[in-house]
Amino acid sequence: MLKGAYGDVMPYADPHTAAPALWAFRDRDACEFECSAALFGGDHRDRLAHECVEISRHREQFQASPAVNFGGMPDGYLKSSGNNQKLVDAGKRFRGGRDPYRRLVPSIAPTGSLQGTPESAEWMGLQWSRWRSWDHDFGSGSMGIYRLRKVGGSVPVYVGQGRLVDRIRAHVKKGSIEGHAQQLAFSWQLEASVVELPLLKMRNLLEIENDLIASFTITHGEPPDAQFLG
Repeated sequence: MLKGAYGDVMPYADPHTAAPALWAFRDRDACEFECSAALFGGDHRDRLAHECVEISRHREQFQASPAVNFGGMPDGYLKSSGNNQKLVDAGKRFRGGRDPYRRLVPSIAPTGSLQGTPESAEWMGLQWSRWRSWDHDFGSGSMGIYRLRKVGGSVPVYVGQGRLVDRIRAHVKKGSIEGHAQQLAFSWQLEASVVELPLLKMRNLLEIENDLIASFTITHGEPPDAQFLG
């Protein structure tokens, strides 16, 4: 999936999102790469959850994400788009390459300890809103992070990031889609708690989301019930 990093032109971000950045590092530094791996016996959700844990442990140690995670690119390069029929039909598929005016979105350090409590109003050092019905007008379209739980429950069933109202409504809608992998988790009456972060870039929101999933997994031994189900 990463062989495009050794091509003559920057590969698309499919089938591997890291390939464009690795291509850019090779183009800039004439470097080579090496790999280390570990066998893991869990299922798909377990592997993704523990990937979050390992990334967040790296972030705790170095106070930043690995350079290529969360869409990271070296300065001076524009990342290629994905490569699917929808992008082709919309005329939005493109190959990236050198762009002297493009600057990397800096990584941010973890906002708090991974050992925090996912039910807390100060989880991961953030100031979470009080729990409200999912259809509350959170932040009037503001960007941020959110957690969802069943009304009357205590443990979040999902954490995410994005435009708060839109993302929360999209998840609740899945509860009425017959056969959807997240139908059961989102078919209950839900409530949400959010942190508005309108000034953060998408890369930074993704970093915080990763840390939240990692913290939950460390505390409960598994990801939130609806996480990584599609």
